[in-house]
Amino acid sequence: MYLSAYALGDANVQTYRNAMTSSSHFTKMSQWDWATVTGAGTLSLYAVKDNGLTESEMNSIKTNIQNFADSIASAIESEGYPSNLSYQNGFSQYPWGSNSFIMNRMIALAYAHEMTGDNSYQDYLLRSMDYIMGSNAMDISYVTGYGAKAVSRELSLLFLVHQLYVHKLTLIGSLTGDGYS
Repeated sequence: MYLSAYALGDANVQTYRNAMTSSSHFTKMSQWDWATVTGAGTLSLYAVKDNGLTESEMNSIKTNIQNFADSIASAIESEGYPSNLSYQNGFSQYPWGSNSFIMNRMIALAYAHEMTGDNSYQDYLLRSMDYIMGSNAMDISYVTGYGAKAVSRELSLLFLVHQLYVHKLTLIGSLTGDGYS
C-alpha cells in the first residue's frame, strides 16, 4: 500500500509509511510464498528505487537480502543436489510446492547479485536452475516439455481441463509444484 500511495502522491502516504515502518516485518527478509509475504514486500521496497525510504532503511533492506542470499548459498553447499532449501524448523525439507520456494529463492539470489556484483550469487542461481531442470533426486525436469526426462501429467486443474478438452497430455513450459505433483 505504501509504495502505491507514494507513487500516486496519495494524501495519506505518511499514514501508510508509519504503518509499514512500525511493523515488525519491515526490512525483514525470509522465505515467501502465498501465505507469507514479508520477503516479497522487502524485495519490492528494494526494487522501487524512488521509494521515499531513508538511506539507513535501504541499507538495512540490502543487508537482509544479502544475508538471506548467503543462507541460500549455504543450503546449496550442504545438499547433495543443488536444491536451495534448508529449514531448521517450521517446514519439512521439501514442503508442498517446494519448487515455487526454490524459484522465489532464485529471485533473492538475483537481487543479491545485482546489489553486490558478486558472481557467486549468479552461480548459485544457475545451480538452483540445474535442480529445476533435472539435477534432482527424481532425475526429471520439473518444467513440462523441457529436457530429456520432463515431468508430464501434472496434478493441476488447468492441466485436467487442457487434457480433457484439448486432448494433449501436457502444456509446455509449466513448472510443476514439486516431486509429488
